[in-house]
Amino acid sequence: MTRLRPKTGEYFSMLVPLLLLVSGSTALGCRAAPDPGIDSPPIRDVTPAAPAADRRPSPPADLDALLERIEIAGRDLSGLSGSIVYQKKDGLLNRRETRTGTFAYAAGGPDARERLGVRFDQLIVNSVRRPRAKRYCFDGIWLLEVDEGRRTVIRRQIAPEDDAIRALEGGGPLPLLAGRTRSELLARYTVERFDPASSAWTRDEGSDIRPVESLRLVPRGGSEAQELASIDMVLDRETLLPRAVIQTETGGDIKFFRFRDLVVDPPLDDDFEARVSTDLPTPLPEGWKVHVEPLADAATGAHP
Repeated sequence: MTRLRPKTGEYFSMLVPLLLLVSGSTALGCRAAPDPGIDSPPIRDVTPAAPAADRRPSPPADLDALLERIEIAGRDLSGLSGSIVYQKKDGLLNRRETRTGTFAYAAGGPDARERLGVRFDQLIVNSVRRPRAKRYCFDGIWLLEVDEGRRTVIRRQIAPEDDAIRALEGGGPLPLLAGRTRSELLARYTVERFDPASSAWTRDEGSDIRPVESLRLVPRGGSEAQELASIDMVLDRETLLPRAVIQTETGGDIKFFRFRDLVVDPPLDDDFEARVSTDLPTPLPEGWKVHVEPLADAATGAHP
């Protein structure tokens, strides 16, 4: 088995806002019954505490009611799947990179971790389109990257086996809203209205037939506010499922997401399990290169 030095940091941070939208917009505050096929350790919350003065902000009544609706709507969610368009705009180089694919999300619970799998099938850089099959999965402990074009697999441990981080909380500057109550969300963010018509990415999301709700989340302080300027979210008004998101970073980079063909509570069958599994592919095709990086290696930077 050949060892490779992993280069997954960019995509790990990319998955953070994705899971924010998938689970935060549909499962804020609660989790469905755990998948009996998963034997998982307790999940720890690594969210830094908000400043004491900001713990009880008073949002407008309409926003407060929307947050309550979002919290209630997600209480019975067990999973979600659909298609995704992800675009990143480099603020310095003015370079646009777009990826398209599908995702699958399994909600966690008291005895099960959240799991997220994303498979991209093509890459568009500016106006050049090329096939690029890559898959990413995360379960609170392990991050798996499978690059079909380069025939490589990287499996990196992010947290101890007995101390899983909450979804993608530790993977980047954007916190995960899954499992948060309305009050926790308000303690961490200033919540405002976002006008979908103000951006070409979200301008056509709403209509008289499918009206939308929108939110702008602005970090209230700490290291998060140093890296993240805002998160603009567009939700279907009826289902409160995510339709689009714009993540603006303080350095000028912008990440865009669109979600389509969403399926709520898809069957958690073998096919779904394969899409969210962080195990190494079995059997591994001959000639593929594999790198497995335990937590000790990740923490010290050692790559034997």
